[in-house]
Amino acid sequence: MGEKLRRLRKARGFTQTELAQAIGSSQRMITYYERHDGIPAAPVVLKLAEVLGASPEEILGLETGRKKTEPESPENIRLWRKLRQVEKLSPLERRQVVQFIEALVERNQLRREKAS
Repeated sequence: MGEKLRRLRKARGFTQTELAQAIGSSQRMITYYERHDGIPAAPVVLKLAEVLGASPEEILGLETGRKKTEPESPENIRLWRKLRQVEKLSPLERRQVVQFIEALVERNQLRREKAS
């Protein structure tokens, strides 16, 4: 389980400290889970799954996981971190960010349609 948790955490752009804070635990416990294959209590597994966007089975290493939609690239990790920062903005600011992203995606789709 430890290696799987570490890979999921890094893929989502979390440090051990950030993940610990997100689930209401300590960095020391995250280190323990990752290095010593300590198995967390069920409520902790559920929190980890929720925060990391994975199933509890995936956290425990019982399934290979969903279709991989995001590579573990530095660019993707940076994007995940920025999106987590957006979550801390006011509702109005979050809405503006989403509108901006939607406009960029729509513009990119239109370009593709013109090119084909």
